[in-house]
Amino acid sequence: MSAQNNLDDGQVNYFQLLHDYVHAAGDDWKAVWELEHPLVLEALGYIIPEWPWASEKAAKKTPVPLLSQPLSKFAYFFLKELRPFASRFSKSQSQHAQGTPNLHQQSLTQVEGYCLCIIESIYIPLQERNHSGLLRPELVNIIDKTLKGTISKLRQHMRKSESDLEAMAEECRQSHGIFALLLANPRNRNERMEALLGRYLEADDCNMEVANGIYEETLRCRKEGDADRMLAPPEPTKKEKKLEQVATSKLAEWMAMRAFFGYAC
Repeated sequence: MSAQNNLDDGQVNYFQLLHDYVHAAGDDWKAVWELEHPLVLEALGYIIPEWPWASEKAAKKTPVPLLSQPLSKFAYFFLKELRPFASRFSKSQSQHAQGTPNLHQQSLTQVEGYCLCIIESIYIPLQERNHSGLLRPELVNIIDKTLKGTISKLRQHMRKSESDLEAMAEECRQSHGIFALLLANPRNRNERMEALLGRYLEADDCNMEVANGIYEETLRCRKEGDADRMLAPPEPTKKEKKLEQVATSKLAEWMAMRAFFGYAC
């Protein structure tokens, strides 16, 4: 399995890797994940609907084939690399935690929370677009490149002897922000912006400064009412506004639960 990970993405079936990984432990998974926040169950359930311990909410969703590979790769990275890293770091820092998590542990909690929220913030709005036949390959390409960039940046930090957890949290926050703004907000459903983002996102990395700059330019154009450069879409519906709130509310819920039960639950 480790040899397969050295292949190009096009040669690796990350959905199969993830599927095999989460099923390999059998009933042990139930004992493990019942101790975790429900968002973990939802995140995996979106990608693997038949997973026995998927949340009821996730089990009702339909698969989105175009998202299978990028989301599976990100979830596989989370399970195989990020969570073990978080566990090792938490144990090494346990002597500093006297009643409340220290700053490093709080940042690590943010990293984990953002990664799980990223999966949901991508899946929920795009599952509806896919159902309506409106999911464009160009948008999936942006998602794939941004997720690759996030993984690459996190790995760079994780390889260091003293990982900069605040920087890791910021990387995740920026990626999460791009998805929340681009996908959940109907005002940002613009083919031109998607084309620009796809053009400036590098093949193996994500230039977040460029992506944020494009988004800010888009907002400026709309604010100035420059119809020649950007057409303003209609006001969002109540359902669309609710989707826009999912990312921040889920992250807040995750962090509150982890703080209540203790970081190393």
